[in-house]
Amino acid sequence: MNLSFYNSGKLTNVSDHGPFNRTIAVYGLEVAGLRGIGGNSAVDDEFIRKVAQTIKILLDPNGKDIDKNAQLNAIKKLKEIDTLQRVGAGEYTSYNPRLDDGNYSGWDITNDSHSVTDFIWQYNLPGEPMKTSNDQITEVLEHLLHTLVRFALPGAYPDVFLLIDERSENYKSYQQPILSGLLYEAAKEAIKNKVFDPSSYYHLGQDSYDYWKTVMVEYQYALTFAEWNYIKKYVQGGSLDPEWSDSFLTVDAIKNHNPLGHKLFDEYISKVIVKPSEYQLEEMFRADNLGISNYIPDSEDYQLDSLYTLDNIKDYDGNFHGYLGDSASIEVISGYKYQGKLDVNNDGIIEAIFTNSVSGRWVTASIDPITGAFDYTKHGVGGTTRIVGIYQDPLVANGTVEKDSVFDGSRTFINDLKLDNLILKTVGDFDSDGFQELYWSKVDNSAYLRAVMHADGNIQYANYQNLQQMTDYLTSNDFIDTIKIIA
Repeated sequence: MNLSFYNSGKLTNVSDHGPFNRTIAVYGLEVAGLRGIGGNSAVDDEFIRKVAQTIKILLDPNGKDIDKNAQLNAIKKLKEIDTLQRVGAGEYTSYNPRLDDGNYSGWDITNDSHSVTDFIWQYNLPGEPMKTSNDQITEVLEHLLHTLVRFALPGAYPDVFLLIDERSENYKSYQQPILSGLLYEAAKEAIKNKVFDPSSYYHLGQDSYDYWKTVMVEYQYALTFAEWNYIKKYVQGGSLDPEWSDSFLTVDAIKNHNPLGHKLFDEYISKVIVKPSEYQLEEMFRADNLGISNYIPDSEDYQLDSLYTLDNIKDYDGNFHGYLGDSASIEVISGYKYQGKLDVNNDGIIEAIFTNSVSGRWVTASIDPITGAFDYTKHGVGGTTRIVGIYQDPLVANGTVEKDSVFDGSRTFINDLKLDNLILKTVGDFDSDGFQELYWSKVDNSAYLRAVMHADGNIQYANYQNLQQMTDYLTSNDFIDTIKIIA
């Protein structure tokens, strides 16, 4: 993976973007939030982070079915053409005076110097009518998909997705390219077979370049939402009809009546863009802006699977690296393998996770949301920067299993850590008992480790599940989407 393009920047105050006064650079995109103007409140900082985090979820290089080379080329294209995702409050028509027509200094030059398409609007700011969590999820996903199909996917598959760049000399002089590519053909097929109705865009000039530009972008969003089964789930009223017919909300229906559309999604869109889990979306976009973004900027250039030195990490009792005295070797001190970032105890603060194959221990290190640093002093009560404790398998405690036997889950966990045989996957309170559960997979996917955490982020116990047990457990608790993240 070329990590120079998978960067997560900090939210930064800027003065060179006209009415946009805060930006985040993330995965080739720049996200920009409007300040308080035109009678509207400023976009919340945390909402800008939520948009940035959603971009990271959609462009997760470790997502199911992702072609990493194609995705990297998509991100490179976003960066190459200076793509800007604009974020505002309420809706376009709620600003007085209007956002365009030269009413705000720097508006024109900011838009003209970036590749831009739609706004994302933050709902339910003070004085606004109430909108639901589902409304906000749809708002964010729809317009991020518009941005990605316009500017990212042509970088991955230039013969499939037509790059529509209003800043190009060809576009400005109306020397517009010939319409072509699978997206164009799939949209035509969907219209012909009454899957997609473009009539609301006829005012743009039917069969004009501007018409097809809009139709293709809107079609791709509706197609993707239908393939994800998100129209029923998140769109108000569970329908986009008449634009996307209610008769084609299943994959089989799309295959039968818009086969080119299904091919477009299956062989191209899904190779670059990850379907976000319902759990992630609904936790982030809770009603009334109560969710937490879990967005963490890069503080250090941590690379997955690379080793790092954690000089001052301690266990709960204050022992360096979990060893009494000064007995930790240099191999232990410099042998912490970075596994990723998760919110271990659901307190809104992200932890970096490391494993150590020399000591057979693992680490949670809370990342300060402002500085991005670890505070090694917070290893005891109320702290989550520590060597995670060793637990006793409940089956050993009740006499069912002999301690240190091959059936002792604690012993197996430690052995897997020493064999470097675990990959961090995800976290959540999947059984709704108030305790977070970290899921790991064995390297060969032969088993999955479910680690149940205390409220303070230390471990209670863990158990191994095979694929069927893991699937049954998550399905019974309505976390079907999470299975794809783990397996």
